[in-house]
Amino acid sequence: MTERKTDIQCPPQSAPLDRRARVAWALRVAGVLLVVWMALTGGGAWLVGIPLALAGGAIAAWLAPADHHPWKVSRLPQFFGFFLRESLLGGLDVARRALRPKVDVAPCFVVYPLGLPPGQPRTLMVCLVSLLPGTLSADLDAGRGLLLVHALAPEAVATVPALELRVARLFGLELQAGTAQPCEGRAFR
Repeated sequence: MTERKTDIQCPPQSAPLDRRARVAWALRVAGVLLVVWMALTGGGAWLVGIPLALAGGAIAAWLAPADHHPWKVSRLPQFFGFFLRESLLGGLDVARRALRPKVDVAPCFVVYPLGLPPGQPRTLMVCLVSLLPGTLSADLDAGRGLLLVHALAPEAVATVPALELRVARLFGLELQAGTAQPCEGRAFR
């Protein structure tokens, strides 16, 4: 496996979250929850949605780790656009493979070196890999920063570096995406 240089430029967040930062975090989470509520209900049931979104934001602020990496609200639309596009393209690819008379899959495992810091960015990345069609987060070696990805075909893993870069941008981090390496019969751990 090749080593890669990860020059991560993290915003200075060494101090524990103060009250103002927790309130800002609560409002961000409440805003996202409110948008999700509107999308799921068609904009109705505000008497239920607003209190639930505020409660969710308060709980998120209470549970927020001290070394959080705040995401940029202004970058959410671009991130959702990327994720929606990749999900649709991946879904079409999976449907194409499933509907062919000869199933066109070549399942494989690849090891992907993560450049994202531990915590919220890395957790989001690992979860989203599993939501993109054709890939699944199979294991994470947090100590070495390695993600084991199961893919329907080797080319399905091509979206993983692009996803990592988008997650980094969402959190205001700069890094170089890694290169997936086949896991050819080697033990992951």
